[in-house]
Formats: sequence, C-alpha cells, structure tokens
Amino acid sequence: MPVLLKKYRILENEYLVYDPQQNDLVLDKAQIQVFCDRHNGLGADGFIIGPVFNGKKINIKMYNADGSVVRKNEQMLEVFSKYIVDEAYMKDQFFMIFTLAGKVTVDLFEIGNELQKISVSDITITDFFARQIREAGRRDIVCAS
Repeated sequence: MPVLLKKYRILENEYLVYDPQQNDLVLDKAQIQVFCDRHNGLGADGFIIGPVFNGKKINIKMYNADGSVVRKNEQMLEVFSKYIVDEAYMKDQFFMIFTLAGKVTVDLFEIGNELQKISVSDITITDFFARQIREAGRRDIVCAS
C-alpha cells in the first residue's frame, strides 16, 4: 500500500509529514526510522503525524529520526502549521495545536494571499489579550498573570 508523505525544510532541518487523513497505515517506531534514514529512506531529521482530529481539536504526534517521541519542537510545529494551511485544513489566522507537552497557539501572518510568517508559542490567554491590548496602544490597562 503506497504511503503519501510531504517533506519540508526549515533552517537546514528536514521533516516528513504523515497525514492520517490521507493514509491508512498505523506506523511504528521502526517504520519511522526507515523513512527518516538518509541512506535507505527519504532522509529527515524528524517525523510528524497529523492532523489527528479529536472533535475540533488538532492533535499532532512528533518523533525524532530515531523514532523517539518529541513532546514539543518549535520547528516541527512551524512545519506542521504550514502543512495544515497548505492542505486547507485551517484557514484562520489564529488556531491551536495540541502536543504531548500541551496546547500551543499558532499565528499566521499574510500579505495579500501569501503566507509570510508563522509564529508558534505556548502563551496563556491572559498573555494573548495583554498583547492585543499593547498592540492597540492601550498602555493604561495592565494584565497580571
């Protein structure tokens, strides 16, 4: 059975994205190692499985090239964010992804219809609203954590 993977490069690192919505296999550690192997596979520094939907939540599973689990990795989250935008899973400029380490927020910055920047962070809701207030020029309002 063929497997569809997408390969992304960011800051000299390469990541493979395996979309369970487009593939039927359940991969194990050994298969991830083979795909990431630079001599016998496609070659990558990491492997991303997603999106895994749980209701409206977007979950992601991340692995190192050796098949070990990654709890959170900013580069992998940026790659995955780009992937779900490329595949039209998400059209909002602000959304959340759930990792083993918890929830992260994604901000997309576009000029025209072209994606210019992806910002991934694990800010709290209080921090998010404080940032919105600062950007609006309201320095007289203070949000305490």
